[in-house]
Amino acid sequence: MLVQRFSCLMFFAFVAISAKLEAQSAQAVPPSSAGSEITQLPPIREFRLPPRVGVAGERPLTLDDALMMALNNNLDIEISRIDQQRAGFSIDSAKGVFDPRFAGATSFQRNVTPIASSLGGSATGAVTTKNATLDPQFIGLLERLGSSYQVDFSSQRSTTNNSFTQLNPTYPTSLNFSYTQPLLRGFRFDDNRRKLAVAKKNQSLTDEQFRQRVMETTTRAEQAYWDLVFAYRNLQVQVQAVQLGRDQDASNRRQQEQGLLAAIDVVAAQRQLTTFEVGAYTAQESLSTAENAIKTLILADRGDPLWSTALIPVTPVNLSPPVIPLADAVNEALASRPELAQLRASKEINETDNRYYREQTKPQVDVIALHTNAGLSGAILPAGPNPFTAGLTSITNQVNQLSTLAGIQPLPTTSTATASLPDKLIGNYGQ
Repeated sequence: MLVQRFSCLMFFAFVAISAKLEAQSAQAVPPSSAGSEITQLPPIREFRLPPRVGVAGERPLTLDDALMMALNNNLDIEISRIDQQRAGFSIDSAKGVFDPRFAGATSFQRNVTPIASSLGGSATGAVTTKNATLDPQFIGLLERLGSSYQVDFSSQRSTTNNSFTQLNPTYPTSLNFSYTQPLLRGFRFDDNRRKLAVAKKNQSLTDEQFRQRVMETTTRAEQAYWDLVFAYRNLQVQVQAVQLGRDQDASNRRQQEQGLLAAIDVVAAQRQLTTFEVGAYTAQESLSTAENAIKTLILADRGDPLWSTALIPVTPVNLSPPVIPLADAVNEALASRPELAQLRASKEINETDNRYYREQTKPQVDVIALHTNAGLSGAILPAGPNPFTAGLTSITNQVNQLSTLAGIQPLPTTSTATASLPDKLIGNYGQ
């Protein structure tokens, strides 16, 4: 107890001595010395934000306008639109395989064939034949059965100097029909139907890719818009902080002049004011960066007049978050996200390819039906010497002279026979 009382007495004595020394030191310092310290502090400098380089004029901008401009001027979305068109053209191309096709071929030939025998039909040693051909065709595929069909009409005009020919010129024609039906491989699924199915799936895939690009572009544009709003408000806050710092510095100076604050407190306030000014300059730089970022998203190029205009966001900020249960949010994401839809489309394309390759493992068994109608007509030649007896004319004449002297009937004159030709073969191309 004695030790505790002695310690308390010593503490109170120390406090009293310290208070007395502080009072003596305060009386020793003349009032003019405090004023002399104030006059040594640097004066507060003027603060002013410089104008932004390359910005002339202002343009109010709403969020809807920003999103619309971003969707209209984004090159990625334009590429996605072109991909959608290409996918549609691919479907038309795949369907075009099953469209009936008209084809045709025409030709003209002149053939000179040397003949070494009198039975070849020419006494000059060569037979000349001229053929003009026209062959229109009608070809098609059936999508449901995987079958193919073809109809062609071969039409020809032929002339020759062959002495055995009774019709010259002749018009040989033929009408041909063929039908091929696969029974195993290619009956249920073939390459043409696979390409059509894959083209349709690719269109769904490009649609989802387009939707994803729209979502990404919209998200980036909206994020850039609110970043610009934040940059403007941050700049306002920093400018207000500078003004408050200047007011605080002026107040500290007055208090220091009255001896209520030390000079070090005034210097500390000026240091904080400098920090606020640096923050204001940094906020102005961030504003230009945010503005350039949104201009890059919503403008077509740097030649747009809005590029040198300050964009002022005017859409009010809605701070109320949407209320949705977690389970509903997860289900909506699984049903609506384009990434999952793209994966499903890719899976269906792989299944289509697998189905086609399994079909190719089956044996090839086809039923082929053919039918041909042939026709012929021509202009009849005038009667002439029989080519088989033309070389015996001199002998026949001598035999006939002798037969006349002997009172015997002469040999009958032989010529090319025409009576054996039916009337249906005599005529022009219309016959």
